[in-house]
Amino acid sequence: MKASLFKRTAKSLFSTSRPASPAPPLKGKDLAVSMQPSDNKNANTTTTEASRNLPVLPIPPLEDTCRRYLRALEGLQEPDEHARTKKAVEEFLNGDGPRIQARLKSWAAKKAR
Repeated sequence: MKASLFKRTAKSLFSTSRPASPAPPLKGKDLAVSMQPSDNKNANTTTTEASRNLPVLPIPPLEDTCRRYLRALEGLQEPDEHARTKKAVEEFLNGDGPRIQARLKSWAAKKAR
């Protein structure tokens, strides 16, 4: 039921049966404002350069990430599919997950220096 509803909704959202109408052209004062130089001090800064000024965020615990992942999928999956996903997450947590998490934390620590 949920999957078919999702498919119908997605189909209606992304349907190409009618083209999107273009935005109306800017005129007068709106055009003059859009052509003014930006007041942003970082207007000539690339995203990569600006990201150097952002704080480094901590790597969340693996268990929290997996819990949030399962919660996000819960409403999108049929119960049997969600049960299989839970099993796969448990296998990941008891298998490769901790090793991969340790490598991620090590990489993040080196990157922060």
